[in-house]
Amino acid sequence: MPLFNYPGLLSVSATLVQNWIVLFLGAEDGRLIKLVLDKNMKVIRPSILIELKDESPIRHNIMLDKVDPNYFYLLTERMVRRLKVASCTQYSSCQGCLSAQDPHCGWCILEERCSFRNECQEVNWINIAKQADSCPKVTFKPLAIDHTLKKELRFTVTLKGNPGNLSRENAECMLRNTRNNEVICHASYSTQCLCKLSNKTYSRLYGQTDPIAIEASVKLMSLNFSTRVKLHNCFKITTSGGNNPCSECVNSGCQWCAVEHKCSSSCEQSTNQTCPHITHAKQTSNTDLHIFLKDAEILKNSSLKCIFNGKVEATAKWINNSVIQCPRPQFEDERRIIPVNLAHATNPKNIIDNPNNITVYSCDVQKPNCVFCTPERTCMETIVTYINPNRVASSGRSTLSIIGSGLNVGLSAALYVSGMADHITDKSNNCTIENSTLVKCVLPEAIHGKKSVCLLYDSERDCTANRTALLEYVINSRVTEIRPAVSWVRGGRRMTISGKNLDVVKQMQMSLTVDQKSWIDCSANNGTWICESPSIRNGIPGNYSVSFLISGSEQLVPLMYQENPKFYNFTTTADEKQLLITVMRKEDNLQLSKCELKIYVPRNKGDPLECNITEVMKDKIKCVLNTSDTSISKIEVRIGKHIDVLFNKSTSKSMYIGLAVIPVMLVIFIAIYYCASHQKDKQFSQKLEAQMELLESQFRSQIREGFVELQTEGSDVYLINDNYSIPFLDYKHFATRTFFPESANESYETNFVKDLIVTTPQREERNELNEGFNALYNFLNNERFLVTSIHILEQQKDFTIKDRCRFASFLTIAFHSNLIHLTHVLDQLLKDLMDRSTAQPKLLLRGTETVVEKLLTNWVSLCMYGFLRESVGEPLFKLVSAIKQRINLGPVDAISGKALYTLNEDWLLWQVTDFETLKLNVSFQLNTEDDIENDQDSNSCFEVEVLDCDTIRQVKEKIFETFSNKYGYSQRFQMEDIDLVLIERGAHQRLLQDIDQTTQVLEAGVKKLNTISHYHIPNGASTLVIRRAKHSKPDTLGGEFCHLISPHSKLVESPVPEQGKQKFKVKEMYLTKLLSSKVALQSYVDNLFRSIWNTQNGKPPIAIRHIFDILQAQAYNKKITDPDVLHIWKTNSLPLRFWINIIKNPQFVFDIEKTPHLDGCLSVIAQAFMDSFSLSSQHLGKHSPTNKVLYARDVPRYKEEVRSYYRQIADLGSVSEEEMENFLKEKSQKHQNEFKEKAAMVELGKYIQKYSARLASGPESEGLPDMKEGLSKIREYFLLKSTCTWE
Repeated sequence: MPLFNYPGLLSVSATLVQNWIVLFLGAEDGRLIKLVLDKNMKVIRPSILIELKDESPIRHNIMLDKVDPNYFYLLTERMVRRLKVASCTQYSSCQGCLSAQDPHCGWCILEERCSFRNECQEVNWINIAKQADSCPKVTFKPLAIDHTLKKELRFTVTLKGNPGNLSRENAECMLRNTRNNEVICHASYSTQCLCKLSNKTYSRLYGQTDPIAIEASVKLMSLNFSTRVKLHNCFKITTSGGNNPCSECVNSGCQWCAVEHKCSSSCEQSTNQTCPHITHAKQTSNTDLHIFLKDAEILKNSSLKCIFNGKVEATAKWINNSVIQCPRPQFEDERRIIPVNLAHATNPKNIIDNPNNITVYSCDVQKPNCVFCTPERTCMETIVTYINPNRVASSGRSTLSIIGSGLNVGLSAALYVSGMADHITDKSNNCTIENSTLVKCVLPEAIHGKKSVCLLYDSERDCTANRTALLEYVINSRVTEIRPAVSWVRGGRRMTISGKNLDVVKQMQMSLTVDQKSWIDCSANNGTWICESPSIRNGIPGNYSVSFLISGSEQLVPLMYQENPKFYNFTTTADEKQLLITVMRKEDNLQLSKCELKIYVPRNKGDPLECNITEVMKDKIKCVLNTSDTSISKIEVRIGKHIDVLFNKSTSKSMYIGLAVIPVMLVIFIAIYYCASHQKDKQFSQKLEAQMELLESQFRSQIREGFVELQTEGSDVYLINDNYSIPFLDYKHFATRTFFPESANESYETNFVKDLIVTTPQREERNELNEGFNALYNFLNNERFLVTSIHILEQQKDFTIKDRCRFASFLTIAFHSNLIHLTHVLDQLLKDLMDRSTAQPKLLLRGTETVVEKLLTNWVSLCMYGFLRESVGEPLFKLVSAIKQRINLGPVDAISGKALYTLNEDWLLWQVTDFETLKLNVSFQLNTEDDIENDQDSNSCFEVEVLDCDTIRQVKEKIFETFSNKYGYSQRFQMEDIDLVLIERGAHQRLLQDIDQTTQVLEAGVKKLNTISHYHIPNGASTLVIRRAKHSKPDTLGGEFCHLISPHSKLVESPVPEQGKQKFKVKEMYLTKLLSSKVALQSYVDNLFRSIWNTQNGKPPIAIRHIFDILQAQAYNKKITDPDVLHIWKTNSLPLRFWINIIKNPQFVFDIEKTPHLDGCLSVIAQAFMDSFSLSSQHLGKHSPTNKVLYARDVPRYKEEVRSYYRQIADLGSVSEEEMENFLKEKSQKHQNEFKEKAAMVELGKYIQKYSARLASGPESEGLPDMKEGLSKIREYFLLKSTCTWE
């Protein structure tokens, strides 16, 4: 268990103060936290020692001042500071000083202040070990003016606690009435003080109203200890009218008259110093509530009334001396917290003490799922799902939206904000209950840090876990960077603003400092702030500063201004339907992008045409216009606030030349006629040149995109927080999936795995059957019989490889409770196999063709399950999840399953169009109006990122996955149960389907699946998930369909239908996607591999050491000196036999589904894993498969780690027989009774019975008469089983 939790801890320092350990923890938010640990290593009280205003992280450990231990040195990024280890002076009282639980601080009695130990005499210094009771405190009694004081006329004054070494000589005490400063009494003090009153003084006290503030003081030497106490006048006392009148009276020192229900100095009837009070309430039916009382004997003859919410509702009925029954009232407000009280029937204002403030929930019994109930059984559970926002600024009063279910249970709500480190609690009563799913509260201002917010209703006091959420207060929102950091003089360039804590900023403005400040509003888009650069009035380029106004404070950031971009000419090149415009520009350092430029072609009528920019270079810009008209003489280039109008110079010149040469043209007309053929060739050449230029532009763009993606690629896979739970399969189901991987159904799990919950009574077998099974059991438990039988069975031609694998799996299950016997059999079979494989020892254990090879796989799987789950399971699950997320990051063809982002070339979707990411707002409506409020699924609303090329089913899959990540898997709906509806303007709803009447039909009747772009769904659109109607068709596709891959061509339709063209695609251009996916997943692959071949605490799993010991011994016995042979044996027995199986089949370990695409990606990783154990060097060329080339650079590094892994295991030495047997016993006992071992033995017996004749007549069985006798009994056993009618 952790001692202390705080996010972002970076450093820790420790010191010993007296008997306490003091820790100083530095955090990334600029806080230095001080922890004090007691002798039991428990945190007494955390405190924030210092908060840096700039929130710079405290990365370095503090250094204590060796000269003065009351100081330490704090090193930050910018300075070194000398600070005190404690702030003792902030505590003004002894109680506060000791309650702080800081061992550095103590109360100095002589100086009456909280100080360090070396600042006070030891005898006069009280530390926290002596607790707050050691503080000097003056008390006196009696605390009430009653008949006793009237009779004795004296007070007893006492000084409690530790007064230090002060002398009590000439000490005195005094009582003073603070109301009129009258001295009540004065006396000398020794161990206590008897302060007598005069009759006159008593009379004055008697005549004053209740209560009277009295100052009691004791003077020792020069010190005066004093305290103020309330003295109650029982003759004139009045209670506060709260829920505990009796308790208030008794605690004040007066007498409570239960019958008269009043507080007084004396009672006419019996007095009661033990107050009757309500302890709790309990619902007994839909109409009755039982209220339990304590010490209520004195009220047994009293008539009481039940009061709900301050109103008298009904007469209470006594059930017994401590239980009262209240009938259910008619509530005006439903689903509210209602206070409950009991009062005397004669005067409802006289209530019985109710210290626990008992409440009930008001509900109408006629409504479903809602009854009249007490807090012990809540009608509707209030759950806070999340809050928005979860980060706010410390200054200002932000409005917090609390989203959940059942939030309308109270008349009023309040929000408590508690610091996780400083434990300071703030409260906000400014809350509005909007509906059952939303409460809005105005947050109080608080210091920055992590806070816990809790929602309470009405009179509630205690927080519950399902009503709490985490909130972070942040300060110092500041700008740190502008991208790009250069603009042009006219301004208007969109710049991305980066900084710290900008997500909590509500408004940001920008201005240029050289001009009179004219603030420009910035805009926020998905948490990113965008500002347009202001223009410079003087038009002079240079380095300037821009000012940002955030939360009332200004910040200066440098910004460079350059000359406006200059465009001086343009040319046009046309083909059949497109016009390529090339705009010439002067080279600059503005690094313009496509999105910043706009090129328009004016028209005589209508709006200008926008030219689609395809490429931006330093000296030119290219764009494509969907027209073949070449008579363009003017264009407009817009960039920010700068606009350039360009005229085609070549066009104007040609016009003048044409007018001049008209006469000449008439003369040479005949010559032109003869040159017609040459002119046609020239036109064809120009068209070809234009097409080639377009193709070159496309190639350039695609290659540049691939290059940029490779250079900027990081791990764009972001898994859900570590709080997720990994769906591990339990031991028995992992074992059966490993033993029988070929089984597509669950027959083996049901036949050989025990259900620990449901047990079916077994019919008792006949004695003859029991004897026969015992013979089978004894036969299999004889190691010599079993090994001999396996050798004979493997010699039979009809004993197939499938039979051998099943026999090994049945054998593993049958002897799971006796793994020691199974291990001995395995060891012997391994030795026999090695004896037979002397010709080619390097091929040993490479396949699964014998019983022993499959048995070795099963045995390693059982023994490695613990290591797999504790060390390898989490990295493997994260890798699988990351691969899935990477695949879904780009387009995925719904028919073939191919994706743009993959690791396997065979699954690469290279025929892909351009795509965009959209966000859809998804809400749910799955139930009827009667139960929609109680359904978590129906109240869910969130954003889902999809692609415009996704089919409707792919969108639903992403919605379902987002829902599962956010709320867990739904119990109310599955993928097949839902439909998706688009909410259009006017609340019109449109059903979205993969195939409908609007589906595009291609050649040969092939239908193209509908996508998001097909329905023209915009970014931020609202969709609704509804329950599928019974008559609605499921998402199964029949006939011939296509999605992203054309069924008849390798070309894909252009995303712009008006072009009428198809983009030319080459598969090799998209091989960079494999590399970018590999880069994104690299950290997950490294973590998985290293978790496999890293040894925990220098101790690898004992099963690996045992197998390697056997291989080492066999190599020694056979005098094999080639180290490569032993390396190959180890590789074939562990990585090839076990780890490859686990990596390629994660469904053996987790409760997940493996798709063919996922299997293809895991195969590439498994190949790299296996290459890491290979001894041969790889010689790869340009014709090598990409699956091999992808990890070619990483394999040599992995090989070094594998060699080190094998060396570490070899250096540990052999495993002792006792250590191995203890491990096997523990494994058998831990998973006892999880398998049907008897059923597995029967399956083994069927093989033995089938081949019993050959087993008995084989040469290996010669000299084993007991074996033949056992085979005879086994045959009789199965013969007898076949005659049983119930069998």
